[in-house]
Amino acid sequence: MQMPEMDGGGLIQRIREHVSKDLPVIIITTQGEEHSRDLGLSKGADGYLTKPVNTHELRETVMKYLGRN
Repeated sequence: MQMPEMDGGGLIQRIREHVSKDLPVIIITTQGEEHSRDLGLSKGADGYLTKPVNTHELRETVMKYLGRN
């Protein structure tokens, strides 16, 4: 399901402007193409995972951004 009111890049921009510049943002999406990943990261995402999400990879990514490697 796509986001109904804005795209992910717009959401990341809002988070960075109105919530926190330092809050880690991890995209979880069905869009696994390399250009989609590059676009998401260029918009300010810290991580990019594709569905179905590997639970080990999700845990490792979250722990990385929580500083608990």
